[in-house]
Amino acid sequence: AGGHFVHSKEGEQKEILGMKDNVTFTDSNVREDSSSNSCEKMKRYVPSFMRFENSPIEATGLAIDIFARSTISMSSMFIGPALLQLATDASNCNVDEEGEDCSNARIYGFRPSSLLSNIAILSGLLSAVALPFVGAVVDHTPHRRSVGAYTAASIVVVKATEIVVGPHTWLFVSFLQVVTGLLFNFHITSTYAYTSELSKDATTQAVYNSTFFTIMFVSTLIFLFMVVPLSNFLNTDDVGTARIALALTSIISTALFPFCWKYFFRERPALSRIPSGMSLATCGFRKVFQTFRRIQRLFPAMMRFMVAVALGEAASSAIATIGTTYMKEVQDMNANEIALVFFVVLVSGIPGSQIGAYLAKKRSWNPIHNLMLCNSVFAVSCWLAGSMLKGPQDKTLSYGFGVVWGVCLGWLFPIELSGFVSLMEKDQEAEMMGIFLFLSQILVWL
Repeated sequence: AGGHFVHSKEGEQKEILGMKDNVTFTDSNVREDSSSNSCEKMKRYVPSFMRFENSPIEATGLAIDIFARSTISMSSMFIGPALLQLATDASNCNVDEEGEDCSNARIYGFRPSSLLSNIAILSGLLSAVALPFVGAVVDHTPHRRSVGAYTAASIVVVKATEIVVGPHTWLFVSFLQVVTGLLFNFHITSTYAYTSELSKDATTQAVYNSTFFTIMFVSTLIFLFMVVPLSNFLNTDDVGTARIALALTSIISTALFPFCWKYFFRERPALSRIPSGMSLATCGFRKVFQTFRRIQRLFPAMMRFMVAVALGEAASSAIATIGTTYMKEVQDMNANEIALVFFVVLVSGIPGSQIGAYLAKKRSWNPIHNLMLCNSVFAVSCWLAGSMLKGPQDKTLSYGFGVVWGVCLGWLFPIELSGFVSLMEKDQEAEMMGIFLFLSQILVWL
């Protein structure tokens, strides 16, 4: 799909958002050098499904970036069960011993089964606090590209370090998972800013985003096909499988991140000046507060949509953390079985993203209607899962719910993003994309 994508409006790819003092930036204002020709030459080395022709060079860069990011996200699906098992072992409770009750087992004051949710809570809270500052750096300085490149490099280093996961290092690796979550959110603050500049047309944005999420699902499928057979061949336990996943994601991201950030992302000038009376350290927080108040007063429909995004993102994020814990602790599934459930989720996400793109093109379906239908299906499926998945005897049903969840997640993310873009104010794209990312994290801790 990406290889044949063409912009519908001539010259739209030349637009870069303007500053609030009415200075408008175009490609002629962005520093150009011999690297521009290098970018076009390097495109030929990009697989066709990630290469966008007749589109901004950043579209191809975003496709490569999300391919690498997807392997990082998927490695967490393998390290989660390993951390749960290691935390349980450290609590000196043998779940395999007949009659052993581990419901009250504690390690460092918390239940081992709460480890992943505690990681998500801490990462979510810290991200919500730090993102306004990172957004200010992206918006008010010319360092957007640097934020993306350096956070990508830092993520690679952290994931490579996590390979040491084991009985004596599981708590350290758990803290590294929090760091990964923070760096990941800082990274996509930069990529979202680039995404918002691809097009101002809601339908075009929906097609872009659906294509990106299709690439994400393809990446995770390839990653699973690499990890699961290798772990079966080596007959590894959950910890060994996690190490294999971390090693592979380190190799893939080390190869792709430098390639895309060197050749497929251009420098961007500051999109707006720091408001008078504010500093870089404080303007992000004050602008978030002021933006929320202004939207609540002038655009109540936008505020309702933002509440829906915050709730929807919190619910969808819980599939990875609470879902993994539930399948491990209640349904007694091992790492490969849990990975297979998420494999089903990811496969189902491909048609889900296409459903969203199809409905986005229908004149009678605006992004709000699209999102309402998706959230309704997702809510009903979660309620049914909580009612029907009672124990190990229901493992097979988990795969069925994985299909529904995959369709909903593949449908949800691109439509949320394109709907938000269609409602945001003109020349406020970078700031509002920061708000979107803030919304996606502010309730995750719940």
